[in-house]
Amino acid sequence: MGFERVFRGPASCVPLLSSEIRVITGYVLKKFTLVLVLALCLALVPQMSFGLGIASAKTETQQPLWSYATGNMVYSVAISGDGSYVAAGSWDNKVYFFSKDSSTPLWSYTTGGYVRSVAMSSDGSYVAAGSWDNKVYFFSKDSSTPLWSYTTGDNVNSVAVSSDGSYVTAGGLDNKVYLLSGTSGTPLWSYNTGDNVSSAVSSDGNYIAARGQENNVYLFSRIDNTPRWSYTTDNYVRSVAVSSDGGCVAAGGLDYKVYLFSRMENTPLWSYNTDDFVNSVAVSSDGNYIAAGGRENKVFLFSRMENTPLWSYRTGYVIVSVAISGDGSYVAAGGVNRRVYLFSKDSSTPLWSYKTDNYVYSVAMSSDGSYVAAGSWDNKVYLFSREIRTTTPAEFPVWAIAAVIIVCVAVVGLALFFKKRGGHPKSGLPPAPQKSGEW
Repeated sequence: MGFERVFRGPASCVPLLSSEIRVITGYVLKKFTLVLVLALCLALVPQMSFGLGIASAKTETQQPLWSYATGNMVYSVAISGDGSYVAAGSWDNKVYFFSKDSSTPLWSYTTGGYVRSVAMSSDGSYVAAGSWDNKVYFFSKDSSTPLWSYTTGDNVNSVAVSSDGSYVTAGGLDNKVYLLSGTSGTPLWSYNTGDNVSSAVSSDGNYIAARGQENNVYLFSRIDNTPRWSYTTDNYVRSVAVSSDGGCVAAGGLDYKVYLFSRMENTPLWSYNTDDFVNSVAVSSDGNYIAAGGRENKVFLFSRMENTPLWSYRTGYVIVSVAISGDGSYVAAGGVNRRVYLFSKDSSTPLWSYKTDNYVYSVAMSSDGSYVAAGSWDNKVYLFSREIRTTTPAEFPVWAIAAVIIVCVAVVGLALFFKKRGGHPKSGLPPAPQKSGEW
């Protein structure tokens, strides 16, 4: 008998017939097959829901429309008002220009140093770049050959462009803020702040905000280099932003505060004390909403009306960059936890996030919030849609989903049928006795 001898009960050892063994084996295999098929069906439920275009009510993971690997860390990105064009500056010394429809650059240009900052006119027709070869570059979207370049006294860390490209501001390690003509690159004026400069310009080019020496925030008119006003904060200022009409100026820095000013005077409309450095601020076009982020590991959204945040969201890591849509409806953020976030102004819960392979150093958003660009220290430029991207039906065909459902239903139906009928299918044997010691 050998291996065919099994226990029939606790007190006796009696050989089983080969036919009985076949029945037992078949029964076990059927049970195993049923469990396997049911497990397969359960495993396929998420894929089937995506294939049918059914998304989870709380989907938080996004996929980029595209990404492009540069030769080094990406420090700055910019995007046109409608999201049609993206510019990027990398520490491979290059300026890149893309269409939203392809990750292949329309063109690139090699400067003589790290490209620390890029900016773009609203319609994407013009791109400015600041490089550590001490130069400001200005391009048309149609060519990688600069329309002009201007040499400053040291590395250029910041550039900004008016909506129509008529004016360019720049600042860097020569401690000066420059206003340049977009047409010729000729300096209209410059002003020595006494310290490393970062600047922003209103859409019409009429107002320029800057940071500078002795923890100062400055507001200039394009008419001349005499500040309309300046304000001394309690520590170094890291970021400034200005609304489209120049009506509001936001600032943040190492004194842990977010400030909001009117262009009319240097007394803050309000300030808000965070718990750590503020690295980045952004203002909506009409000045009604202000976004901020920093070393407190939070993203903040404020209304112009008061300094109490509408909401804040803790990412757990330092926020390096924030951006906001024209009407303030959407906020983007990125930082040390390698993620790009998108928020609605109505909730602190992210609409989505995406994890890159290194720090996210720069984010930019189209005016209507439909597109988000990001630059990461993983050397890549990313473009995202506001809408969450899910797997398309073509990737998991409807006929395949239907086939799996039919198989699952058939197997479960057969199992229920034979359970109700009793016995083992095709065996001709009665049901197995339930008493212990009896087979």
